[in-house]
Amino acid sequence: MGKDGKNKKLTVDKEGVEEGGSDDPDAVEHAYREMALKDLSGSTVDACITAEARLRHMQRDKQVYADAWPELIVSVLLHLCAQIYQYVILILFTAAKIERIYFPYQPHMLYHSTSSLMKALNYHNQTLANPAAYALCAMNRSFPWIHRMMMCVWITKMIPEISNCLWRMYKMWISDPIPNHDAHSSDQRILNEGYTYQEHTKKSLGDYLKDEKKKFCKIQAKKCPWWEKDKVQQAWKDRILLVDANGLGRKTSDKIWKGKSKDDKDYIQEIFPVKVILTEQEEAHEIGEFSVVWVMFCSVFVLVPNLLIILHIAYEGARLISVTGDLGRLVKTAIKLKFLNSIPEILFDGYGCQNLKDYLDSTTYKVRIVKDEDDIWNKWLSTVTKLVVAAVGGVIIYTLGFHHVYLYRKLCDQFYDEFPTANCLSLDCTGMRVW
Repeated sequence: MGKDGKNKKLTVDKEGVEEGGSDDPDAVEHAYREMALKDLSGSTVDACITAEARLRHMQRDKQVYADAWPELIVSVLLHLCAQIYQYVILILFTAAKIERIYFPYQPHMLYHSTSSLMKALNYHNQTLANPAAYALCAMNRSFPWIHRMMMCVWITKMIPEISNCLWRMYKMWISDPIPNHDAHSSDQRILNEGYTYQEHTKKSLGDYLKDEKKKFCKIQAKKCPWWEKDKVQQAWKDRILLVDANGLGRKTSDKIWKGKSKDDKDYIQEIFPVKVILTEQEEAHEIGEFSVVWVMFCSVFVLVPNLLIILHIAYEGARLISVTGDLGRLVKTAIKLKFLNSIPEILFDGYGCQNLKDYLDSTTYKVRIVKDEDDIWNKWLSTVTKLVVAAVGGVIIYTLGFHHVYLYRKLCDQFYDEFPTANCLSLDCTGMRVW
């Protein structure tokens, strides 16, 4: 169970790991859920949001105290620059490509083309159709169900961006604050230069590792009292390394170390002596609280603008997909259009300092939850919800959101059914090929 070091007294279990207890039998026990920053997209966003926690961490270290405020300012400016670049490129891309393609499909532009097609159908005269209507209809080489499918693909690609931004808002505004914690890195050290076979016969290597695990967990629980028991034990599993006499790494769970293996004794003697190494542990940072001023600043200048840009990208992408009639271009558009969302990551990779990258790689957002909570969302509900939203959203956005484009393409299909020869406008089909 997690610990915050304030309203819980600590007890030591049989494994030597400190756990939180409570004097109140009716108190609600809590656990913690973590989300690693390296798993979230938009690195400059998290670099800016975590700047305050990084400032506090650096101010506690005399060696980097002077760099604390400059790091905060640079982290904020880096994201603001990325946000400005992203918005400018989005506007330029929209003006240069999307608006040019979408212009003929605007409702007021489709009015005359629709009227001419309707007149041709009503009078059964193909020549009454406007040449511009021919051109627009000829560009539609796809089917409505393909447009809906590509719209579903686009929504599926945008859902993580929107949900991550909303989750960050939830973390800053709604979730219960938890004290921030920082764990310093630990150097690699050798626990045993070579555990010999003779030592193994007297006290199995498994029992030796069990004793070392107890010592490690007890020390680690004192160094990081806010860690849960499972996290302390996982740290042991991640850091312990066994190297046999042949230079091969071995698993600590191997039955050989328990002295109960049925393998050949000669083979067991060959793998000893075994070197026991406790590998290096990287620094770890857990962010659980933000000041009110920082929450308001990030909301106004980071989270809300980021959400608006993501929604704008989603809308422009939907517009481009709705008016793209060529089947090959339609598939490429739905797959490649997300490059606009990668601009903050590109700038972070190119301009972010190494210290900032190392900090974000070792940082997690921490959220308090009820310990016995049945987390259905992270089991199957999230997957079902995303699939339903993508499927229903793709149909609704194309059929209703761009209803005028949908109706015009249906009218084109009716026109081609009525006049099959109009479906081929090339010189080969019309017999007017120039030699």
